[in-house]
Amino acid sequence: MRFHDHRQAGKELAARLVDRAAGGRLADPVVLALPRGGVPVAAEVARALGTPMDVLVARKIGLPDRPEVGVGAIVGEDAPVFDEASLAMLGMSEDEFASEVARQRTELHRRDDLYRQGRPEPATAGRNVVLVDDGLATGVTARAALRHLRGTHPDRLILAVPVCSPAAHDAMRHEADEVICLHRPDSFRSVGQWYEEFPQVTDNEVISTLRTPRLSPATALGPGSDLDQVFELAQQLRVDSVRASTAAGSGHPTSSLSAADLMAVLLTRHLRYDWEAPDDPAADHLVFSKGHASPLLYAMFKAAGAIDDDELMTTYRRSGHRLQGHPTPVLPWVDVATGSLGQGVAYGVGMALAGRDLEKRDFRVWVLCGDSEMTEGSVWEALDRAGHHRLANLTVLVDVNRLGQCGPTELEWDTDAYARRVEAFGCRPIVIDGHDLEAIDRALTTAADGQGPTVVIARTVKGRGVSEVADKNGWHGKPLPQDMADRAVAELGGVRDLRARGPRPPATPSADPVTAEARDTRPPSLPRFDVGDEIATRVAFGAALAALGARPDVVALDAEVGNSTHAQDFREEHPERYFQSYIAEQQMIADAVGMAVRGFRPYATTFAAFLTRAHDFIRMAAVSQIGMSLCGTHCGVEIGADGPSQMGLEDLAMMRAVRGSTVLYPSDATSAAALTFAMADLDGISYLRTTRGAYPVLYPDGETFPVGGAKVLRRSEDDRVTLIGAGVTLHECLAAAGRLAEDGIPARVVDLYSVKPVDVDVLTAAARETGALVVVEDHRPQGGIGEAVLSALAPDGHVPAFAHLAVTGLPGSGTTDESLDAAGISRTHVVGAARRLVGRR
Repeated sequence: MRFHDHRQAGKELAARLVDRAAGGRLADPVVLALPRGGVPVAAEVARALGTPMDVLVARKIGLPDRPEVGVGAIVGEDAPVFDEASLAMLGMSEDEFASEVARQRTELHRRDDLYRQGRPEPATAGRNVVLVDDGLATGVTARAALRHLRGTHPDRLILAVPVCSPAAHDAMRHEADEVICLHRPDSFRSVGQWYEEFPQVTDNEVISTLRTPRLSPATALGPGSDLDQVFELAQQLRVDSVRASTAAGSGHPTSSLSAADLMAVLLTRHLRYDWEAPDDPAADHLVFSKGHASPLLYAMFKAAGAIDDDELMTTYRRSGHRLQGHPTPVLPWVDVATGSLGQGVAYGVGMALAGRDLEKRDFRVWVLCGDSEMTEGSVWEALDRAGHHRLANLTVLVDVNRLGQCGPTELEWDTDAYARRVEAFGCRPIVIDGHDLEAIDRALTTAADGQGPTVVIARTVKGRGVSEVADKNGWHGKPLPQDMADRAVAELGGVRDLRARGPRPPATPSADPVTAEARDTRPPSLPRFDVGDEIATRVAFGAALAALGARPDVVALDAEVGNSTHAQDFREEHPERYFQSYIAEQQMIADAVGMAVRGFRPYATTFAAFLTRAHDFIRMAAVSQIGMSLCGTHCGVEIGADGPSQMGLEDLAMMRAVRGSTVLYPSDATSAAALTFAMADLDGISYLRTTRGAYPVLYPDGETFPVGGAKVLRRSEDDRVTLIGAGVTLHECLAAAGRLAEDGIPARVVDLYSVKPVDVDVLTAAARETGALVVVEDHRPQGGIGEAVLSALAPDGHVPAFAHLAVTGLPGSGTTDESLDAAGISRTHVVGAARRLVGRR
C-alpha cells in the first residue's frame, strides 16, 4: 500500500485505531512512531481521532542506543540539544533546560536499569503519545524509547507506524503489545524514500503542527464542545491577535491575550448570535468597551467565519479597509464604535433598556471592558443605572490584567475592591480566575439567570500565554517584533483554523414589530401657534415632541430637568417610552445611542450648558454613525438671573464640529415645532437649540423650514446692511431694523435657523446686495453663527463689511435685557454696529 499524501496516510492510521476509541479517547495508550518528515501524518491522526496527544520528539544524537526522551526535545549522551522553538514550547531558559535534561537523563537511566532487571516501577496513568523518531531505520532508538514508555504506561501499549525497516519492526514488536503498520518493509526501498515522499519540516513546524488543535478546521465548536476544545479556540484567538498586530506593525496584542479565554467561552457557549444575520432582532449584543483589543475581536470574527485569515492578516489597520484600529459599525457585527475608554458599559445599558423595555425581547448584552477604564466616572454612572433598572439582561466582563498603558492600574489585582464597588452600585459581582475556563463558564451561566445585572471580575494576566511579555510592563499598545511573534505563536501551539458556532438566537417574527408599527402609523400632526403670541421655543419643542410620540420609534430621554426643558410633556403622553437618566448626561447620551442601535429615534434633552459634559459620547456617536436628536435649552446669557454656570455659550461650536451633524436654532414656536419634527428623519446627530424666555410667534401655521434654509424677514431693494440672528438675537435684530429704518437706513433681516448647514444662497445674495453684514449671536464668538456665515461666504471670494457681535466677557446674573446689553448683543449694540458699517461705506 502506497500513500503519497500525508493526510491519506494519517486518515488510514486513524481508521485502524478508531475501533479502539472510546468517547474520543483511546482506551489504550498509543505510540505513533514517525520520522520527522512524517509529523503532518501525526497531526492528521490527532485531528481525525479528536484525541489530544503528548509529544515526544526523539533525535538520534550521540550513542544511538541511549536516547534520552523528553517532552519537546531529546538529548543524547554527549550534550544537550535544544532550539528556540523547543524552549518556547517548554517555557524554559537554556539553563533551566540543561538542568531538566540532566534530571531526565538520570531518571531514564534509573528506569532503564530497573526495566533490564525485570522490575519496572508502577507509573502514572497513560495518555496517548506521539513519538517522532529519527531512529526507525535501525529500531534501536524506537526500542529504547518504548522501554521508557512501557515504564510509564503499564496498560496495553499499541504502536502505530506508517513505515519502518525490518529491524525497527522487529525491535518494536518486542516492546509493544500490538503494532499497526501501514507499510511493510518492502513497501519502500528505504526510510530515505519516505523522506522524499514526505518532505522535511523545521523544528518550529514540528512543534506548531503537533500542538495544533486536535480538531478538523471544518469542526465547529459550540455549546456541546468540551472545555479542552474551547481552550484550543482561546489559543487560536491569541495566536491570531499576535499575528494580525505584528503584520500591521501596530496594535494591542497583550491586551487581547489577557481576555482570550473569556471570549472563547462566551463565543462558543453563551453568545446567541447568527453570524450570517447580524440584524436578527433576537440576537445578543457584544460590546468591546476596551476597543483597543480589536485584534481579539477580529480574531473572534475569523473564528466565527465572518472574515477570513487573509483579511485579518493583510487589511487590519490598513488604509481604506474595515478592520480599523478600534472597531466601528462599518463592520455589520459591531453595534457601536469604541476606543474612548469608559463608554462601552454605558452603551450596553442603553441596549439592554431598549431590549427589555421597548422591544420586549430577551436578548442579552455582553460588554468586555478593561480594568484601566474602571476609573472613568461614566462606568459607574452606567452601573448605577443598570442597578437602578435591575437590568438582568446585562453582563459586564472586566478584564483585570493589572497593567495599563503607563504601569499598574489603580487597584491592580485587588478584585475584592472591584467587587465591593460593583455591589455598592446595585450590581452583582462574580470574582473569578479569568483563565479558568470552568470558572468562566459557571460565571456566564449564572449571569444569565435573570437575577439582575452582573459584573464578572476576572483576574487575568496581560500578555497571557507568551512568556516574553506576560505580566511585563512596557508592552501596552506594542506589536511583537516578527522574531518574537514567531516564538509566541510556537509557544501558543501554532496557527489554527478552528470555527466557532455558539448558540443561535431564538426564532423571531419575520418583521420587527416596532418597525412595522412605525411604518403603518400616519404622520403625527404639528402643534399650532398663533402669530404674535409669546411662547418659548422650549415650550414649543415639548409640545412637538409629545405629538411626535405618535411614532412608536420615538423615545425621549431626560436628565432630571424635564419640567424646564418640557421634555416631560412627552412623558405625559407616552410614559412607556420616556426614560429618566437623572443628573447623568453622559449616560443619557449613551442610553440614546444604545436605543438608536436598536432602531429607535431618541430625543435626549437637557440644558445646553450641560450637554458639553457629554461631548465625548456625542463625538463617538458620530463615529458610530448613530441617528439621534438632541435638544439644548436655556442657552446663552438670555437666561439672565441664573448666572454663567447655567448659560450654554459653547454648544453651537461643539455641535457644529461633530462630523455629519445638523445644528438648528429656531426663533419662534412655529419654527421650533417644525424643526423638532424634521429632526426625526435626519441622518446623523441633529441638535436643536432653544431659549428659556417667551418671544412672539413670527411664522404662521403651515410655514415650512427646510434644513439648510434661512428666512428673510425684512427686505427691500434699498437695503444697506443685513442683520443676521437666530433665537433671541433674531428678535433683537428685528427691533434694531426698526430703529435703523427710523434713521433712514434700510436693513435686511435674516433668520439663520439652520446653522449647519447654512443657506449659502441667502447669505451670498445678502452680502452682494447690501454690502454689509452684522451677525449677532448669544454664544461665544468662536465656532458659532459668525464663523458659520464667514465659512459659507469664503468660497465665493466676496467679503463684505462685517461686524460680529457675540459674548466675549464673563457674564453674571441679571435680567434678560440687562444680560443681553452687558454682553453687547442687545438691539442697541446691533444698531450701533450697523451704523458704523454703513458709515464706512
